[in-house]
Amino acid sequence: MKIGIIGLGNISQKAYLPVMMALDNEIEWHLFTRDQEKLAKLGKKYRISNLYSSIDELLSSGIEAVFIHTATHTHEALIRECIEKGIHVYVDKPISENVEEVKALMELAKEKDILLITGFNRRFAPMIQKVKEVPNKNMILIQKTKPESSGSVKYAIYDLFIHVVDTALFLLDEPITQTHFTVKEEAGNLVSCVLHLTTEHTECIATMNYISGANAESVEIQSPTGTHRVVNLTDYEIETAKQKQVISFGDWDETLEKRGFAPLIRLAIDGFQNKKNPVSMDSSLESHRICQLIVESYEQRVH
Repeated sequence: MKIGIIGLGNISQKAYLPVMMALDNEIEWHLFTRDQEKLAKLGKKYRISNLYSSIDELLSSGIEAVFIHTATHTHEALIRECIEKGIHVYVDKPISENVEEVKALMELAKEKDILLITGFNRRFAPMIQKVKEVPNKNMILIQKTKPESSGSVKYAIYDLFIHVVDTALFLLDEPITQTHFTVKEEAGNLVSCVLHLTTEHTECIATMNYISGANAESVEIQSPTGTHRVVNLTDYEIETAKQKQVISFGDWDETLEKRGFAPLIRLAIDGFQNKKNPVSMDSSLESHRICQLIVESYEQRVH
């Protein structure tokens, strides 16, 4: 299968290329960037000869699918062009910071029978997959903290909090009946955000603190049979009234496996080949929709 990669920046090189290039025996990779020096360097490093600095040449090269790792504001036009040309798409989150654009692209993908896969890697982190299986959840607590970050409310919600939102929605097993949220900011920059989701049997509280003194994330699921915690996607704790058990990855387990990138990349490629989306468009749209609700509520309040 011929697959293109659009955008070869930091995330692409650290989180995607190491996994992708290990699959070169089954995938013919085609790389695009306008940075000729970077293109030549990565082509040499991974022994790839299909190199493009023209997007038109890449999309006309016979590729059947594409991974898009470019700035968010470029996504809409790139995705639309790929779908129109019959090319399946995987794109980093968010698809767009405008939920109406997201809806329109998804409708176009359905109309053309093309996959549009959103890169929500945390869903596929092995420890998150494991904690998802806990039955009879009655409380879910999700925290994401940054030591001292700065970013506008809209940027921070769509850049980072969208992962927290998506994880919350993924872990809930029932339809949401109530949604509440609060945003704290200083001079337009996000300080913290709290999201409270309610279902028939579960309360879920998801938070992000941009000024916490630490870079960490945790998921806690409480149920009648015990409390389950995932810390930094790598450690799994089970605590009951009688004991506490800790399950950790081995020393040789790859970071990209732990964080869900490797499993998602493999599932995306399998999805391209078998027309099966590992991240349903409906679930992706819901994550974008809640982020837009939070941003719009904040913007109406300050304006």
